[in-house]
Amino acid sequence: MPKLLSGQKPYTYLVANLAGGSDPSRNSGGNPVKLRETYTRQHFSEIGRPGALGQVGDPSTPGLQTRLGLAEGESTFATAVVTVSDNTFSAGATLYLGEYELVSGDHFAVGGSTAATAANLEAAIDLLDGFSAAVVGSDVTITGPGGQTGNEIVLEAAYGGAVVNFTITAFSGGLPEIVGPELG
Repeated sequence: MPKLLSGQKPYTYLVANLAGGSDPSRNSGGNPVKLRETYTRQHFSEIGRPGALGQVGDPSTPGLQTRLGLAEGESTFATAVVTVSDNTFSAGATLYLGEYELVSGDHFAVGGSTAATAANLEAAIDLLDGFSAAVVGSDVTITGPGGQTGNEIVLEAAYGGAVVNFTITAFSGGLPEIVGPELG
């Protein structure tokens, strides 16, 4: 899972961005047109987060990137859908969800139907820090962190055999977005 982004409050620089050179000896006629007077942005730094069941990597390491811009939009959580499309798990399957690995038979039980397996997968996801799930039939809707990084969460599957057990849609819908700075 990407690190969480922590955003500081927006701050505004006062800038002197002029259309041309100035000549104070010409009084007001020597003052050029101001193109902009302010520049507003935020820093968004990555921070670690504690993990739990099946965690991959060290959450205490700092993030590798700082993003610059402004947060835009109300805070919403990213969502994705995993459909249990085949209930034949004889060779095993692993679902990678951010920094976690969910292995069939270890972290969730294979049920008597795709809907039963989906319900067991939902229960396993609900135990993971930062995630929740809801099931309808064979579809498990996963809700993850909000914001830009919520849309970047890894959601993949690996199979021990030839059977493809899951159909996956990527995470999307996480807000706020990080947009460019505001020039005034």
